[in-house]
Amino acid sequence: MRTKSSLRIGVRSQHTLLSYLFSPFAILFALSILFVYADVTSVKSKAVEAAEAETTTPDSAKDESPENAKDAKDSKPEEKLSPEELKKQQEEKRLREINDENYALYQLLVDTIDQVEANYVKPISKKELIEAAIGGVLNKLDPYSDYIPNEGVAEFRADLENRFGGLGIHTAKQHDKLIVVSPLADSPAYRAGLRPDDVITAINGVSTKGMTLDESSEKLKGPVGSRVTLTIERKKKGSFDVVLTRDLINMPTVSGCSRNVDDSWNYWIDVRNKIAYIRISSFSQKTTDEMESVLKKMTDAGMRGLILDLRFNPGGSLGAAIEICDMFVDEGAIVSVKGRVTDEKTWFASKGKTLTRVPMAVLINGYSASAAEIVSACLQDSNRAKIVGERSFGKGSVQNVIDMDGGALKLTTSGYFRPSGHNIHREEGFTVEDEWGVTPNEGMVVKFSSYQNEQVLWRYQFLDILLNPEKDKDGKPIVPPIRAGEPNRTVPVIDGQISRALKWITSGR
Repeated sequence: MRTKSSLRIGVRSQHTLLSYLFSPFAILFALSILFVYADVTSVKSKAVEAAEAETTTPDSAKDESPENAKDAKDSKPEEKLSPEELKKQQEEKRLREINDENYALYQLLVDTIDQVEANYVKPISKKELIEAAIGGVLNKLDPYSDYIPNEGVAEFRADLENRFGGLGIHTAKQHDKLIVVSPLADSPAYRAGLRPDDVITAINGVSTKGMTLDESSEKLKGPVGSRVTLTIERKKKGSFDVVLTRDLINMPTVSGCSRNVDDSWNYWIDVRNKIAYIRISSFSQKTTDEMESVLKKMTDAGMRGLILDLRFNPGGSLGAAIEICDMFVDEGAIVSVKGRVTDEKTWFASKGKTLTRVPMAVLINGYSASAAEIVSACLQDSNRAKIVGERSFGKGSVQNVIDMDGGALKLTTSGYFRPSGHNIHREEGFTVEDEWGVTPNEGMVVKFSSYQNEQVLWRYQFLDILLNPEKDKDGKPIVPPIRAGEPNRTVPVIDGQISRALKWITSGR
C-alpha cells in the first residue's frame, strides 16, 4: 500500500557542523568506526607505556641509543640494494606515510565524535553521529549519492522496483477523513470495487479518525496473502465492510492518451492516421514487458506512427532503458558507461529484437532524466526518431546500491554517454552553452510555460484515477457522469508538443 504517488527518498541527517568536518574523507564510512576507535585507543595506550618506560631507562642504556647505535651501524659494511629492492623499499615508505596521514584523519574523526557525544548541549547517540558523518561524506560528492539507514532499505527497494505488498490503493486525508483517491488497476482494491471518494472509516475495526497517512499506511500494509477488513462509507450506499487479501502490487509504468469507459487505456492519439501514443512514467523491471505488450497490440491494429512521451520521466532501471531502445533500433550502440575504477562498457542493439519501424517522435522536457535521456539520446543519434519539446534535465550518472551492515549505500560509480560519445551529465557550474542532456531536433523545440507544464502533469494524474464503474445486468460498464469542471477522460488532449510531433509524423516536416 502506498499513500503517496511520489517516489520517497531516504532522508539524511542534517548536522551542518559534522558535514563540514567530515566531508573531505571520501571513504571514512567504509570502515567500521568501532575498529577505528579501538585502534586509536590501543595506540594511545602504547604511547603512554612507551613514555613511562623511557622515564625508567638507565642513563647507560640511553647512551647506547642514538649515537652509539649509529656508530655500530656505520661499522657494518653497507649493503647495496638492487633497483627492484630499492623500488619496493620506496613504495613501502610511501604507503607508511599515507597510512600515517590516514591514521591522523581517523583519529580526528573518532575524537570529534567522542567530544560531541560527551559535551554537546543535548544528548545524541553515537549512531546518529556516525550517520551524520556519512551524510557529510556523501554531501561532498553529488546530489545522487545517498545513505539509506536499515529501517528505510525495504521501502527504498520497493520504490526502486515499483512493486510492494499491499492493497493497491491511493489515499489522502481530507477534513480528518481517509479518502480513496484511486485504486490501482488489477489490484485487490480494484477487484473489491473500491472507488474514488470512498471514505475508509475503519481498518480492522480501528477508527481512522485522527490517524495520519503514515499510520493508516502501516495498518493497510501486511504480508502478501494476509487479510484486512475495511469499513467503507459511500454516498447513496451508506456504510459497509469489505474484506481484501493483500497481494504483490506492481506499479504500472506504461499508459495511453485517454481512458476507455471500462478504465482500460486508449493508445490512439490519431485514429484516422493510425498514430499511437505511449507514455512511460518511469523505467522499472516490468516496463519492458508492458511496452512489448502494447507495441504488439498496436502493430497488429495497423499502427503507422508512434509518439513516445518521456516528459516528467525521472529515469529508473538502466536495463529497462536499454531493452526499450532495442525495440526500435536494428544496430549500433545504445549507451556507454564509463567510471573511474570501472571498465568502459557499451551496449549494442540486436536486430532480432526490433518490434516496429514506423516513424517516431519522442517528447521530452526539463524533467526528463537519466534512463529517459538514454532512450531519447539513442533514438536521436541513430536517426530513429525526432526529439520534440525542450532540453532534458542532464542526469547522466550511474548509482550502484551497495548493501552495508546497518543500511545501504547508493553511490555514483560511473556516467552515461550517448552512442555518439557525447556527454549527458550536467556538472555543477555548466551553462546552457555546455554539452549535456538531450536537445530537441532542429525545428522541434516547443517551449512550455510553468502553467502549461502543470496542465500536462494534472492530465497525467487525472487519467491515473480509475473510476471502477458499476456494470449493468449484461456486464457492460455504466458510464458515470462527467463531473463539473473536469474534461472528458475518454477524449485525448493534444497539447502544443504533441501537436508538433503529430505534424512531423503525418507530413514529414
